[in-house]
This record gives sequence, structure tokens and C-alpha cells, in this order.
Amino acid sequence: MDTTSDVDIGIVGGGPTGLTAALLLEMAGYTVALVAPKAADDGRSVALLQSSLEIFDTIGCRAEIEAAGAALAIMRLVDDTGHLLRGPELAFKASEIGYDSFGYSIATAALTSILENHAAKTGTLRRIESDVEAVEPGVDSVTLITRTAGKVTCRLAVGADGKRSLCREASGVEFKTWSYPQEALVTTVTHERPHDNISTEFHTRAGPFTLVPVSDEQCGLVWVDRPEVIETWKDADPTALCREIERRSHAILGRITDCVPPRTFPMSGGYAPDPAANRIALVGEAAHYFPPIGAQGLNLGLRDCAALARSLGKRRADPGEKAALQLYVRSRKADVTSRTYGVDMLNRSLLIDFFPIQAARALGLTLADTVQPLRRLMMRLGVAVSPLR
Repeated sequence: MDTTSDVDIGIVGGGPTGLTAALLLEMAGYTVALVAPKAADDGRSVALLQSSLEIFDTIGCRAEIEAAGAALAIMRLVDDTGHLLRGPELAFKASEIGYDSFGYSIATAALTSILENHAAKTGTLRRIESDVEAVEPGVDSVTLITRTAGKVTCRLAVGADGKRSLCREASGVEFKTWSYPQEALVTTVTHERPHDNISTEFHTRAGPFTLVPVSDEQCGLVWVDRPEVIETWKDADPTALCREIERRSHAILGRITDCVPPRTFPMSGGYAPDPAANRIALVGEAAHYFPPIGAQGLNLGLRDCAALARSLGKRRADPGEKAALQLYVRSRKADVTSRTYGVDMLNRSLLIDFFPIQAARALGLTLADTVQPLRRLMMRLGVAVSPLR
């Protein structure tokens, strides 16, 4: 087996987060090895907000991503809880804060393919298509033991290897976790009516039911509900599932004519308060994960990548030194903590059948609808654009 040594940075994980980290760090002058098999198509789509598009603009692939996706001009939020006190329907328009769109939605497989092709064009990024079986941090380096390509040694390892991260385990960082009495069903639906570049998130008593445009005639669906409900529908007849999606979406897209075989997964949350230690930095779901509300998950991970690249700066002799990692940890505190607990509180507010909570939630939505400075601030914070702009 081959052994790759004397690499500045080794990145574990071949999804959009790992590829983005690799491209940004390679642009900063580091020698980078991306160690992971090519990502499989999981059938999902992702909404890339303006903060992410700005990162891809830096890398040089924004135009390709926008051409392959669908613009998100309006984000609609519908209180479908049926509670006595319900908030108004909200329709946030990107034009209100000076944008044509909040971002673009794109199939995850298409995004990964664009980033893979861009990485191949650099000619300098080392791509090692193998699983990593062990991560061994040392005093001066980290050793990545692969299944088929020997050992990779690096001064810094970047864990972009998801919820069950080997890098996180090897780093020894604290990781807080919790679970919800919910599961998610994910699919892509084909519909008769145009979506008009509107993303709609229905808030139900069991969780969000979200439709996000991905092409002219298709939307990605994330349906969060009680486990027993999701289990009922995950293997249902496709025609029956289409009719149920149509019913739950109040037929806003007309007839649902088709849907791809759905995937399901349990809802949980977790985050590392200090996402770097022992020459290992964590990004994306290796560092934090939470329910799919408000399109925050992947966008938060991509900002991790940008923050890590900024913290390391132009090529330094030792990118894994403690001072650089501490700078990265400090730079992510406010963003990660606020998004993690903000999504957690919003999700839990849907599950709690307690009148004062219902009243507080309805009041918050009413203020977001009627108080213009608050409305614009929420939109800017939602897309991670500075409210001072």
C-alpha cells in the first residue's frame, strides 16, 4: 500500500463540506489531501444561502451552482399547528434586503459533482479515495490510517466526516447530544403548479414540513413527524404517498405526480462547544447537527470551512498549532451556539402543547410580520448577512 506523508492538512470526508474545506485551504497555499470515497447520492437537496454562495464565489464555482439550482426568492412560513393562538403566515422576500434571492437550492449530488470537478481542475489537491479506519493524533502530526491507501500523515486533520465522526472521537473534545421524539422523511416530488421560486415551511404540531424548489417542476421535501407516522409512510405505495404529501401541503403545488423513493432518519441534535483539539479541527456535522429548520445546517458547516481558512491564513509552517486552533474555536462560538439553540427552541416550541408557549410563539411571529426593522434583521441573520450592512 502507498503511504502519503508530509501533507500540511488531511481532510476526512468527501461531501460538500469536506470538498469546500479542501478547496479553501488549498487556495491558501497548503498541501492538502482529501481522504474519503466519493460521496454517494443520498437523494437530498440543499438550500445554499447567501453566506454559502459568497464562499463558492471565492472558490470560483458560484455560477455553475446557480445554473444547476433554483433561486429562493421568497421564504414562506406557515403556522399549521392548529393551536388556538397561531401566528400569521409570513412571506419573507429577498428583495426586502436588497437581494434577488436568499440563495439557491440544488440537489446534493449535483453540488458535490461541481465541487469534485473544480477540485480536479486545481491539479494540486491530492484525492485519496479510501475510507479512513483510524485517526491517531500525535505531538507533531496526525496519522490517518486508510483501508486501501496506507497511512496519511498531516500536521492538521480536518474532520468533515459527519455525525459519527472518527475525527471527533480522536480529538477528545466534549460533544453534547440530545434527541427528539421525531423522525424525518426526505424525498423529491414532481408537481403540476409552478413553485414560483418560493420555499414553504409548514410548522405542524409534530415538526416542520418543508418544500424547497430544486428545479422548474420539482421540490425537495423534508417531512418531520412522530416516528410512528414516518414509519407508516416510508414504505407506502408511491401513489398513496404522493396523495398524502399533496394533502399535508394543502395542494399549494397542485397535484403531486411523482416522488423518488424516500429516505428516513431519526431527529437528534449535538454540538462541540470547542470544535478543535489535538491537531484536529471539526467542521459541518462532525462539529454540530440539529433538525432541518430554516436551511441552517449545511450553511453553518460551510461557514466553519471559511472560518477555519481565515484562522489559518496563508500557509504557515504548522497549521495544527494550538494558537491557530484556538482562534478557529473562538471564531465559531457565537454563530454555532446561536443557530444550534435557536433551531432547538423553535423545534421544541412546536412539540410543547402549553398555552403560554403557544402565545409566545404566536407573538414572535406577529412581531416578525409587522415590525419592519425586526423583520429585516431576522432575514439578514437568516442568510448570515451582517445586520450592519
